[in-house]
Amino acid sequence: MSLTLVKISARFTHAQGSIQVQNADALMQEITQLLEDDKKSNNLGKNANQYFKSQQGALSALIKQVKRYI
Repeated sequence: MSLTLVKISARFTHAQGSIQVQNADALMQEITQLLEDDKKSNNLGKNANQYFKSQQGALSALIKQVKRYI
């Protein structure tokens, strides 16, 4: 299965491990909130880490599948 950057980004956002913004003003607002709200920034980091860890075996599985055809 091929994952594009857009799909990966959407999955991180769905897992509440990232925040999507539409413009520079919204980005600054989110950064400010994360810097001021320890709970929000900690939750975001924990969720991102959990999602990342859940995907760690994906590359190995893909390599195994490709090796069958080489």
